[in-house]
Amino acid sequence: MAEKQNGAPNGQSESHSLERTLVRITVAGSLYMVFASCVGGPPFTDFLRSMGAGAIHLGFLTGVTQALVALQFAGALVATRVRRRKLWFMSLVILGRLLYLPIAFLPALSGERYPASTLMSVLMLTIASGAMMTFTGPFWFSWMAEIIPGRILNRYWGQRQRWMNYVWLITYPLVGLAVRATGIPIRQLFPILAVFGVTAGVTDILLFTSIPEQDHETAPLHCAKRELLAPLKDPSYRAFLMFFCLWSAAVNFSASFQQYYVLNELRVPLWKTSLIWWAAGLGPAISSGAWGRLADRFGCRPVLQLCLSLKPLVILVFLLLTPGTAVWILPIVFIFDSVWNAGTAVAQNGYMIKMSPPQYRPMFVAAFAGATGIAAGLGSMAGGIFLRALSGKRWVIAGTAWTEYHLLFFLNILMRAACLRLLWKLKEPRSAEPGDVLRGASQEWPLKLLLYPVELYRRLIG
Repeated sequence: MAEKQNGAPNGQSESHSLERTLVRITVAGSLYMVFASCVGGPPFTDFLRSMGAGAIHLGFLTGVTQALVALQFAGALVATRVRRRKLWFMSLVILGRLLYLPIAFLPALSGERYPASTLMSVLMLTIASGAMMTFTGPFWFSWMAEIIPGRILNRYWGQRQRWMNYVWLITYPLVGLAVRATGIPIRQLFPILAVFGVTAGVTDILLFTSIPEQDHETAPLHCAKRELLAPLKDPSYRAFLMFFCLWSAAVNFSASFQQYYVLNELRVPLWKTSLIWWAAGLGPAISSGAWGRLADRFGCRPVLQLCLSLKPLVILVFLLLTPGTAVWILPIVFIFDSVWNAGTAVAQNGYMIKMSPPQYRPMFVAAFAGATGIAAGLGSMAGGIFLRALSGKRWVIAGTAWTEYHLLFFLNILMRAACLRLLWKLKEPRSAEPGDVLRGASQEWPLKLLLYPVELYRRLIG
């Protein structure tokens, strides 16, 4: 009895300590959303456009930035050979975020007319920033996997994602309204946004100072080859990698140019474009918690299969958009699409951590991020080259003029649909089927409302 009485306070103390740690990690993620809202999205795209950037520049930037995710392989090798990952993670991420200050202020130092070297310098600094933050991915994920108990893994990721998107829903429209209300040209406004964003982004990382880190067993250097090949030797994880590589390439073939298309081709004002993309935060904010519970209950594989099967629909909408319909159709579509994105993000992280052995976890994380990043980068570059090759061409079909962007979106629908065949080859022990997830989701608010059209369609064809 004495042992139980003595053990209870310790258990309570450990529980409270874990709760404080998880809250701190959630707050840090929420501050990251402030950083991302200020230095990314339509304002950054418009900032690049103000310097003369076109689709080929955006394709190059997106492609190289995503391909640099391959640096996570190097990060994984380092992460398994150092006892303390916190210092590496914090130092490199803070430096990477601070680089957005010279990115924002460099054009202002060039005067009214930007030389070509200014745009190239901004692109190179953006790539360098992404490289530093990307390198640390295996450090962070392997560290977090040791902190977050497996029994609540998916639920916690879902709750964290939900709070992050609540912050997104507040900050993103504020940025758009700042663009609208101030009327300041983007080349003068973006440095102000960058100062706010970088402050939040650095504070995010400083919150990890008090988060505990345990020593972990380091791997000898001669095991590097075995470590690098471990993810490929696992049949289940290999199928997971193969699908997401093809999927990432297909998605980024068009996704990298959606904001540019709305801004440059449909001529939607920047502040309206910002508010359109704001709607993409609603889905994760209202559904991430439910997806986390469903992934814990039914498994990550069926959640991925359900959510990703619905993803090609958003590109069909882009194919049919007009300047008059974009402002009111896209927000509605983005809300539904972001619900599927939320489920995909929760289940993807859960599957990646669940299916990776602890001793090789940094490399399994790096293999996923690196391989899919390279594929996404190649997809973005291919999309940019495609648009550049067909730039200015027009085709009239049934009295409607079609551009290179319409052809890009049409091809992308076919590419995404083709990838889905591999999705059904994923394996996960003791997981249910997508139909079980759909029935479970029909009892979860707000998925109950959002998935009603899907359930109705399933019943009609069944």
